[in-house]
Amino acid sequence: MAPAATAMKIAVHQISGKVTLLEVMPESTLRELKLRLRAWQVCEDDLTRRMSEVELVLGDRKLTNNALTLREAGLSPDVTLQVLYSIKPVACSSLATSGCSVDSLLVVNIPETVQRIENEAFTSCHFLAKVTIPNSVTCIGPSAFKGCSSLGSVNIPNSVLVIGGWAFAGCSSLLRMTLPSSVTRLLARAFDSCISLTSINIPESVSFIGAGAFASCKSLLSIDLPDSLLRIDRDAFRGCDSLATVKIPKLITSVASATFKNCRSLVNVSIPDSVTLIDIGAFESCPVLRSVTLPASLTMLAMEAFEGCASLHRVEIPNLVTSIGPRAFKGCTSLHSVEIPISVTSIGGWAFQDCGLFRMAIPSSVTFIGTEAFRDCEALREVTLPSALEGVAQENEIFKGCRAEQVKLDG
Repeated sequence: MAPAATAMKIAVHQISGKVTLLEVMPESTLRELKLRLRAWQVCEDDLTRRMSEVELVLGDRKLTNNALTLREAGLSPDVTLQVLYSIKPVACSSLATSGCSVDSLLVVNIPETVQRIENEAFTSCHFLAKVTIPNSVTCIGPSAFKGCSSLGSVNIPNSVLVIGGWAFAGCSSLLRMTLPSSVTRLLARAFDSCISLTSINIPESVSFIGAGAFASCKSLLSIDLPDSLLRIDRDAFRGCDSLATVKIPKLITSVASATFKNCRSLVNVSIPDSVTLIDIGAFESCPVLRSVTLPASLTMLAMEAFEGCASLHRVEIPNLVTSIGPRAFKGCTSLHSVEIPISVTSIGGWAFQDCGLFRMAIPSSVTFIGTEAFRDCEALREVTLPSALEGVAQENEIFKGCRAEQVKLDG
């Protein structure tokens, strides 16, 4: 007869710092051990406990094969086992087996053993109104609370470093948000379509705002961007209908594509001298933007940069700009005067179409003018054009639809 297996004691290290000696059988499986450890959590509700996952770490190795026995996994009385907890994604099917449903999830108190709220953990919990996140959490995963349309406020603890992509997207009842000074990155679409969000505090610790992070936050009235920001990705504030004023931080080197596109209340924007590029559609369709001071550092205005800014009446193009992209100022019907510096060599097609320009002097530095660059500038009366571009002007019909009474060839 085979001798009976002898129990052994292993040291289990928890996130709280507590080390407990746990008596286990060497032939029991990792799955059985994880179930025992999950029951240790201090939770205010059994639902939260059932949504938890347990990870075991031995040295620098995660124990992921749950079918292994403890002996096969390398556990022995002289080792210390680290246990980590996380909240796993909510699934209707898994909750239904225990008599719960996503629709009944109103309040969640995440236990202090949890380090990470996993991807899609509470996605589309439409009736979730309150969540308590403990100081043990360092990461809120992608889409963790996406579509939680009843979630009115969230207190994010000072332990959180990263807020994942789409983490709070579509939280349509979220009114305000204060981010702790521990957060360094807001990933793509983190707060996309939080249509009730009126204010958010971004701390000096944040260096990166991802693509579309605040897109379609239609109630966002103002935002203070910290000087710590190094990069703001495309579409970051696209469709923020109520945003009236913006000051871009001094370390930003480019205003990314469509960053402020369709900000229909944007009246004033301050761009620092660090910016060298205003990218595609950065301020497109900002109909009440009246004036903008372009920094002396600017070298390129990309296509559609200010297209559709119908109230824009004054622009000074800096002396380092070499290229004005296609449709850069198309539809700026209030723009009556623009001085193009001698640094500019290229003006893209339709760049000033439908502008309210009275006169235009194109410097001799310009070697290319794209198709219909000044089309339908009906108020245009006086034009100075380098003689070398006379043929290009006719070929590309750059003044099509204009009523220029005097075209002066220079040089």
